[in-house]
Amino acid sequence: MSNWTGALTARETGWSCFSFVAPMLPAFSETAGEPTVDTEPLDVFILGGQSNMAGRGGVIQTKTGKAWDGVLPPSCEPAPGQILKFNGAGKWEDAQEPLHIDIDTTKVCGVGPGLAFANELRNMGYTNRIGLVPCAIGGTRVDLWEDGGKLFTNMVHRAFAALAERPNSRLCGLLWFQGESDADTIERATTYGKKSERLLSSFRTAFNAPNLPIVQVAVTSTREEVPYVDHVRKGQLSIQLSNLATVDARGYHLPDGFHLSTYAHCKLAKEMAEAFLLNFRDPPAAAQEMDAPPVDDMQSMEKVRQESG
Repeated sequence: MSNWTGALTARETGWSCFSFVAPMLPAFSETAGEPTVDTEPLDVFILGGQSNMAGRGGVIQTKTGKAWDGVLPPSCEPAPGQILKFNGAGKWEDAQEPLHIDIDTTKVCGVGPGLAFANELRNMGYTNRIGLVPCAIGGTRVDLWEDGGKLFTNMVHRAFAALAERPNSRLCGLLWFQGESDADTIERATTYGKKSERLLSSFRTAFNAPNLPIVQVAVTSTREEVPYVDHVRKGQLSIQLSNLATVDARGYHLPDGFHLSTYAHCKLAKEMAEAFLLNFRDPPAAAQEMDAPPVDDMQSMEKVRQESG
């Protein structure tokens, strides 16, 4: 649990989920499976950041290399038909761990907070079907996510493609867990807050969702390679954006000093779900429309995804 007094913070303005009216779009990928018959709308959450969001819970060292141990606490169990994932081929499927296995493809992925977050929302009475859009890539600094770069473009395109696959779905939030890689030098750490604030604002602009709820995680580490974690955390708390909630990872188990354990992710995910419902529970009033990206941009989406991976 958090050791940080006031770990949950939020700056709030009026908000509701953003609906999406999809145009006729080309297929996301030539290798994608047949379109699903199920087209019931989803409440969509984007998962962004680096390795802790991508999931390293349960990743262990074996004689042949790293591998996921396959351990799944109840909050990480699949909920077929109720919690879906937008996969690397650009199609919706039932969500199961590791969520980022076909996104963060150069690393061994395990459990992260995404699926547990969705399960906790449902445990807390959230009745809508949930769609998760994994976009996190391990080892990425905030500069690599800047507007116009491959990671930024990939996330935005995946979000629009996910919504286009399920007409009348709603973009309801961004879960953001990034910053450990920026704690290795004092220069990166002390400029992190401003860069992160600009980045999160740019995501909202790209999504045409100026009040999109964001739940960010204040990072932590015990490794000597990142001695300036406290500077990064200070920067995270300094971000002056409305509809931003911050949940603290400090105090949770880090088996390797960097990455949360499976059970730590489950506990953190519960805090994230509580933060979302406390600050951003959607009033059933009118949602706002999101414009689709140009068709040419959608056609280039698979190329961008492959280059980003």
